[in-house]
Amino acid sequence: MMNETLQQKLNAFDDTLEFAYAKTIPADWYTDPEIYRKECDNVFQNNWLLVGHLHQLEEPSSYFTIEIAGKPILVVRKNSGELRAFANVCPHRGAQLTSNSCGKASRLKCPYHGWSFDLDGNLTGVPYFDDVKDFSREEHGLFSLTVETWANFIFIHMGQDRIPLTEYLSPMPERITEQVQEMHFVEVHEYSVECNWKVFVDNALEGYHMPIVHGNGGIGNLVKDFNIEYHKYLNIQHCLLTKKMGINDERVSKSRTSEAQLYWLFPNVLINIFSNFMVTLCILPYGLDRTKVVISQYSKEHPSQLPPEAIADSVYVSERTLKEDGAICQKVQLGLSSGFFNTARLSVKYEGNIYHFHKLLAQALRKN
Repeated sequence: MMNETLQQKLNAFDDTLEFAYAKTIPADWYTDPEIYRKECDNVFQNNWLLVGHLHQLEEPSSYFTIEIAGKPILVVRKNSGELRAFANVCPHRGAQLTSNSCGKASRLKCPYHGWSFDLDGNLTGVPYFDDVKDFSREEHGLFSLTVETWANFIFIHMGQDRIPLTEYLSPMPERITEQVQEMHFVEVHEYSVECNWKVFVDNALEGYHMPIVHGNGGIGNLVKDFNIEYHKYLNIQHCLLTKKMGINDERVSKSRTSEAQLYWLFPNVLINIFSNFMVTLCILPYGLDRTKVVISQYSKEHPSQLPPEAIADSVYVSERTLKEDGAICQKVQLGLSSGFFNTARLSVKYEGNIYHFHKLLAQALRKN
């Protein structure tokens, strides 16, 4: 059961208001350790999470690891081709099975006491346990997680009460599966931002800041004629991009042309599809006021056929935008932690995505 103080904090946000009357979640939702712990358990453990792409597991016995909200995860491809996902934790004394970000292994061996597991998570080797009474190997396998794929993306679910992945993603599977599948992986970069993960999500969802934060020759110099659709666990922005008159950064206008489809999936994923490129952002909480942003680049053309400057330009735009967003998000986190701010009204034109996010967040956090 939730304690009374936490319940009061969560009830301070009214998610029943019409949008024109709505306010943001209170500042302590971004700064309170108890709320953060609740998010790790309720939000990230009980929703589908994007953890990787099939290019990371092209070969049998390959694996990769990821940490989400303090939970270490291991995803492997068996020799049969089947994908499995596990907690990256040995069931003996809790040691991390591997600290490698990726690799190949026919079995998984704990670096602490040498317990070993096959790629189904079964315990196969237990040194110096012959004299232990009433011990069952079958009861000491790895903690298994649900893993499924959509359009070459790999998703996991850590909880038991889950809806089908295709339902969670709807309407993406019906609309863009083929478009996403034809995209080739190009490269990935990771960035650290000193703010709560929700500050970065809020910023990524709204266009209000674009002409100010990104206006000096950046993506804010692209006029956005957009409309937004809201669905149960995601929203979609359809944007027309037109270069403004005046000074601009040519690398921006070359790699972000014509139109864009921007898909945000609760709680922490953005899939941005442009005419020739796709960019995904995974926003990962690494503590109360630290966020890791994983940005992956994809291209409609195979990377071997792309001019090097095309890839460099797309990466440049993502990095430039991330640096600008990261700087403002750190300032927001400082203000949220100051005690001088509690909650705010929202722009009907630009900040509807934030209210949608906050309502989904409140719904998840209020579950016991």
